Amino acid sequence: MPVDMNRQREALQRTLAARDGTHLQVVKRAQPLTIKRGSHPEVRLEYIAPERWRLDFRHHSGRWQPTPFKGSISEMVDLAAGMGRLQPY
Repeated sequence: MPVDMNRQREALQRTLAARDGTHLQVVKRAQPLTIKRGSHPEVRLEYIAPERWRLDFRHHSGRWQPTPFKGSISEMVDLAAGMGRLQPY
């Protein structure tokens, strides 16, 4: 059964808002969900399996760098926030 990426985007937006991430916006581009701070993409979550996402970071060159981190949306948000990637400017 295919995953409903619109529903996942909404869930991610709620997760961010619950963690004082109201300055962040979630954008769906096909399958990955991108978290933007203003107009700048910061973090991408790539769906790999039910309740499993891979965390990617935006490199200063503009390319995405995959990380070895995989887990639930909530776990990936906590990890990215802990690394300072979701803080306001």
